[in-house]
Amino acid sequence: MAYQSRHICRLGITEKQLNQWLFRRQVIPDVPSSGTGTPNEYSLANACQVELFKRLADKGLRRSEASRIAFSPEVKQHFEQQLEWGLNVLLRMRRNIPPDVLMVAMQPTKRKSMIKFVTNESELGRLFPQMAKSARTVVENLGEIAYVVRRLLEAS
Repeated sequence: MAYQSRHICRLGITEKQLNQWLFRRQVIPDVPSSGTGTPNEYSLANACQVELFKRLADKGLRRSEASRIAFSPEVKQHFEQQLEWGLNVLLRMRRNIPPDVLMVAMQPTKRKSMIKFVTNESELGRLFPQMAKSARTVVENLGEIAYVVRRLLEAS
């Protein structure tokens, strides 16, 4: 199912804010508008990317970096997997079982940010100790984002 901007606004984003992000190319719809009066179209995975972008920007990442991370092919692939396994995600959320994927991004100092995918916080500390200790590290649960976005968009 394709979603339009009015659906994306259910994620707590104002239409004005979404239009600014689109104009600045910080948010990238799956099917961009072909002209005036034609709506942008978003897949469910793409809507999850918009929510991730919003969360990263809210946590202090520069919007350009948040966009680069949220709309990367790897992140989209992880969201598509989470949505494909939607029932498993739903069951995990109810039973408080750890999610399949945590996305970890470290804000850059002088270079591009680093992105890693891990299954839990202890794996992060074991595999990437510098990222785990850094104050510039942002952790987002992709399974939880997929669950929330699906619930909000498919509610009506």
